Amino acid sequence: MPFNFEALTDKANENYLAVKEFPVKRHILRNQELLEEKSFGDLSIKAAFNLVNDTIDELIKKEIIS
Repeated sequence: MPFNFEALTDKANENYLAVKEFPVKRHILRNQELLEEKSFGDLSIKAAFNLVNDTIDELIKKEIIS
């Protein structure tokens, strides 16, 4: 999901609804949470993005392998 200030939330929701009917696993990642201190504690924004990117990589690898 885009950041709140990107004004793309409606488009992202529309796209989610378009693919939601397909029988596949989906993960919603909200960029806005990277800016919220409670989500990632003392991590810098760059470190938070790196953590999310690593998580995405792992999710994709698990889906490909399984």
